[in-house]
Amino acid sequence: MERKISPYQLFATMFILPYGSAVLFFLAPDAKQDAWLVILIYILPGIFLQLIYIQIFRYYPNDTLVDYMPKIWGKYLGTFFSILYVLYFQYLSARVLRDFTGLITISSMPQTSRIFIGTLLTLTIAYGITTGFETICRAAEILFPLMIFGLLLSYVLLFYTKNMLVFNRLLPIMEDGLITETIKSWKLIAFPFGEFIAFSMLYRTLNEPKKLIKIVPWVVILEGISLSSITLLFIASLGVKYATTTNFPLLETLRLIHVGGFLDRLDILIVVTLVTAGFMKISIFMYVSILGTSQLFKVKNQRYLSFPFAIIVLIYSELIASNYPQHIKRGLDFTVKYIHLPLQIIIPIITLIIAYFKNKHKKLPNS
Repeated sequence: MERKISPYQLFATMFILPYGSAVLFFLAPDAKQDAWLVILIYILPGIFLQLIYIQIFRYYPNDTLVDYMPKIWGKYLGTFFSILYVLYFQYLSARVLRDFTGLITISSMPQTSRIFIGTLLTLTIAYGITTGFETICRAAEILFPLMIFGLLLSYVLLFYTKNMLVFNRLLPIMEDGLITETIKSWKLIAFPFGEFIAFSMLYRTLNEPKKLIKIVPWVVILEGISLSSITLLFIASLGVKYATTTNFPLLETLRLIHVGGFLDRLDILIVVTLVTAGFMKISIFMYVSILGTSQLFKVKNQRYLSFPFAIIVLIYSELIASNYPQHIKRGLDFTVKYIHLPLQIIIPIITLIIAYFKNKHKKLPNS
């Protein structure tokens, strides 16, 4: 029997999913010094996208995305989409793994093989997945407040680091106009906000389904505010030019902390926290991929799939790109346009329209 999770556990786990890797990068580089503001603007489309996922779930409250696709699209096309989403979640777990093996090798262990680090991470993740999704959620309960505290602490320490935060770097605001800046940053709807689609596989585990419509918008709002705050920090401390060109602006920002002659090089502590968040993010994507596979092929004990999937994800993460800059470029350009956009936005919108006509006379539960 599938164990249920609490509203707070869902909130914490959902927040960590995009935040786990989005915090590493300068989001919306095309908006330059207005990137922090554009992220706030995209909170509203982010909420709208989640309402699409939730509405489909309300039509099929006992099903996951993999289960309801054949019911909406028909046996053959729906099964094709189900398989496509399983592969998509597996691909995302491989991308995030490559993000963090790159982070660890560049920041802390340059002499250590990336494959060795990836092997340790994936085997640990595979073991964690065998204990069930509720274990991941319990870990998220602990990690979530630590991540919020880390964000606030970073602000405080950088504020007390002499001449480090220069808020004049945020000027001029909306130099090219509000509409132009917003349109140029359209990729934000896919990354980070579109990654919440993974929870279409997990909504049914919530022990109070009526609270779903209240929880998810607040997750998106907090996610947007947190990522906007981080981006503002990048601009004020590094300047737009350096923040948009360095691989890890967060790491470079935290290396600037120097308070009282003894509080410095705190970036290592932050890296440990971030790797833990990355561990959680990879775990969630890998778990939903395994869950979808077990539902498609009627595997009774999905634990048997954990370690084979971990090996596939590890190999896949190495094949994604030949080097780290290429990995980042593909992730923020090709992947967003040709993978995220159809799977996170186009297909769900069409799916909702079809589901509406199939269920328009059906009384929805949890209305």
